[in-house]
Amino acid sequence: MNKHYSHIITAVVGIAFLLAVLLSIPALAGEEGGGSPSKDGEPIRVSSDLMESESGTGLVIFKGNVVVTRGELTIKSDELRIVNYQSSGAMEKMIATGNVRLQDKNRVAYAEKAIYYNKEEKVELRGNPRVEDGDNLITGEVMVLFLRDEKSIVKGSKDTRVNVVFHPQAK
Repeated sequence: MNKHYSHIITAVVGIAFLLAVLLSIPALAGEEGGGSPSKDGEPIRVSSDLMESESGTGLVIFKGNVVVTRGELTIKSDELRIVNYQSSGAMEKMIATGNVRLQDKNRVAYAEKAIYYNKEEKVELRGNPRVEDGDNLITGEVMVLFLRDEKSIVKGSKDTRVNVVFHPQAK
């Protein structure tokens, strides 16, 4: 397999893993456990209207109706950029922009921009981010998810407060 395309596949695997973790974080889901991590060996499928890649730039761009799926996880956006470190070719970050929607079963996250920083294992959701899990809802100005530490921070601003709607389940 061409070395250049193996980096694309590695980056897409990172996206699927990232979002499976993102949508299963108990603090966001409002429940213990949650999520449905993809099974090893499940194929990752990416479709878009256009893919641009130029050897040596460290950048792969998917444009137009971008859809990434793996198992029950689906990521949709207008554009997806995968940025690789120039020296090693390893993924540095992924940036999904425009009508970003991340869905795993009934959990859905929305934002105008989602940025995954590989080295820090951190995700930022910007542009009216919100996470819905059934009737539960979290909104704010910026959501930052630290995957390694299983920690999340939802930030407000002068104009946008953090809002949480949580419906406890009857026992």
